[in-house]
Amino acid sequence: MSLRSLLTHTCTITPRTISDDALGNEVEVDGTAVTGVPCRLDVLTGDEMDRPAQAVVATHRLFLESGTAIAERSAVTAIADAAGTSLAATADVEFVQVVSGRRLMHHQVAYLKEVRNG
Repeated sequence: MSLRSLLTHTCTITPRTISDDALGNEVEVDGTAVTGVPCRLDVLTGDEMDRPAQAVVATHRLFLESGTAIAERSAVTAIADAAGTSLAATADVEFVQVVSGRRLMHHQVAYLKEVRNG
């Protein structure tokens, strides 16, 4: 069984970089989004917070093919199953793990944090 057959979801990945504005303040700048990226979302945890504001904080694991362009700070959006059902809102990449096979990189796992205010 190939890894590709297990990646039954799709997402959009938007790279983010830090730059300085005209006043010298650091600002986050979105790069060009890549849509329809094959992936598989695995929900790890979900916590409901009451303070300082009501929100749900979820952590996810996102499996991706080797060579997929993703890095810390990237935004992952439009995560959906094959029927187009939304599986998560916008999530931020906290960490990317490269998983190697015997000789080459096999796949990547991105750990995501999603915050839904409510």
